[in-house]
Amino acid sequence: MKATILLILLLSFVFNIADAQAQQSRLSIALSRSVFADSVLFVFNTNGENKLNDRDAPKISEGYVSISALHSNTVKMAIEEMAYPDEHIDLPLSVKGYAAGLYKLTLSAADFKSAGYELTLIDQLLDKKVVLQTSPLVYSFTMDSLLSDSSSNPRFVMRLQKVNKLQPVKVAEGALLAYPNPFRDKLSLDVKNNAAAAVELAITDLYGNVVWRKQFTNVQHNDILELSTANMIPGMYLLLWKEAKQPLKSKTLKIIKQ
Repeated sequence: MKATILLILLLSFVFNIADAQAQQSRLSIALSRSVFADSVLFVFNTNGENKLNDRDAPKISEGYVSISALHSNTVKMAIEEMAYPDEHIDLPLSVKGYAAGLYKLTLSAADFKSAGYELTLIDQLLDKKVVLQTSPLVYSFTMDSLLSDSSSNPRFVMRLQKVNKLQPVKVAEGALLAYPNPFRDKLSLDVKNNAAAAVELAITDLYGNVVWRKQFTNVQHNDILELSTANMIPGMYLLLWKEAKQPLKSKTLKIIKQ
């Protein structure tokens, strides 16, 4: 594990020299539990290649905790260098722990905003998205060692998207942002400053009939909640936000299903 971290530091120094004249952005993700830690490094630059080359480093070994990039969803990498995407790219992660319990992902990013890109951590198990607005960002989560993080369906995915092409038009009311609106199969809710220990989200028709409902726990101020709306019929609806500890602190958004 120490050898992997030293290799990441060494190649990071090499990237500094080789790409001094090129636009470059880096993302380091560390997985930790207690005294154990492991990390993976992504490097994006204008001279990058998306196929494996001598500037990439495969994962050599796995310890008590392990995190790696999944090249083509199969090959585990400790360092992956690639070109900036034209629009967006999803980067699956292999995340493993030696025991069930609390873990942390620490994301440290450099020079993505200046290149015109935005980073989002997606927790597919909890249907949560966290936009990397400040660096470093610490994301705490629990992991059950009995649940395998398969390469075909990884729990965590990093999304890199070009802001000026994919930035959605958001409709806001209060501090909540729902987008896109109108929507189709999915609706995203940016909670902004509405952090809460427990929240119930419900979607009702204009007659008050509930057509969708879900509970969310430990909602942070920079979370983006994903709502699956594929089974809803087209029409106008109301999205209701209700906090468990503050039932009077509720919010309502008008949304339209296409």
